[in-house]
Amino acid sequence: MTIQLEAVTHSVKTDQKGKFQFVTGQKLPFTLILTFVGYQKKRIIVNTSPAIIELVPSSEDLEEVVVVGYGTQKRRDLTGAVASVPENLLRQPVSSLDQTLKGGVSGVQVTQTSGQPGGE
Repeated sequence: MTIQLEAVTHSVKTDQKGKFQFVTGQKLPFTLILTFVGYQKKRIIVNTSPAIIELVPSSEDLEEVVVVGYGTQKRRDLTGAVASVPENLLRQPVSSLDQTLKGGVSGVQVTQTSGQPGGE
């Protein structure tokens, strides 16, 4: 989840338990803007520290998202084929990603064009 102080560009991410901490000169009370995929954006005024904040799920706004390299695209915007790698396949010890994909995902062909380490 991303937590931002209103009217400034400073923001922080929460840890796995949802905890976060700001290092700022602002004093209580202040306004936080909370955003998280699949939940409604929330704007709250915090008067005490620590504060307990609950988010409301938003199934209407959530569209299926596919991670593509270093960015994301909506599944409906993709052209071509999309395949999922089974989780148990990812847990097997292999020397490289291409070895994991070879024979593990239907319709994928992996060819080696170079014998050099790190080559294609």
